[in-house]
Amino acid sequence: RALAVTMSPIFADKWLIPRLRQFWKLHPEITLSLRPTASVLDLARERIDLGIRYGLGDWPGTQATYLTSARFVVVAGPDFADGDAAPEVLARQPWIVEEDWAEPMNWLSSHGIDIEGSPRMMFSTEELCLTAARQGLSLYVATAALVERDVQEGNLRIAFDPKDDNPAYYIVTPPGPLSNEARIFFDWLRTQT
Repeated sequence: RALAVTMSPIFADKWLIPRLRQFWKLHPEITLSLRPTASVLDLARERIDLGIRYGLGDWPGTQATYLTSARFVVVAGPDFADGDAAPEVLARQPWIVEEDWAEPMNWLSSHGIDIEGSPRMMFSTEELCLTAARQGLSLYVATAALVERDVQEGNLRIAFDPKDDNPAYYIVTPPGPLSNEARIFFDWLRTQT
């Protein structure tokens, strides 16, 4: 059977899939079944070998191993001025906000960036928000690991990065030993950061 791996759709698109060519060159004998979903699946019940989850690493019934930082950064389109902008400057800018995602708003507040009176555009998914940011529509709070390629290619600029550590992305597995294929994929994932 194929090695079943679950993660969020945005993580699959922006972090995992761009790296998979290397894995398949090393291990063409392993068939992967990627199951991107916004839901947190029960690994044992769904017969999933491992997952990649965003959070603090404390999910009951799983073993979690740190993979990479999921720190937030503020991104802007390519025309935004280089360098970190001061919180009071950022607070006066227009913003892109993902519906029903309070963590970025809490993160902004914790860094002294109050966007309550700022103009905002709301979108239903993170991918739409990133597309709007790439077009220079306004600022957006994104996960640094998911925008690194956009930043390298000049599609986005970092407007603010306090270099926070948590939350993070974790490799999660059901309790017990891993299959040989799962262990190979697990070990390969850890080399990618």
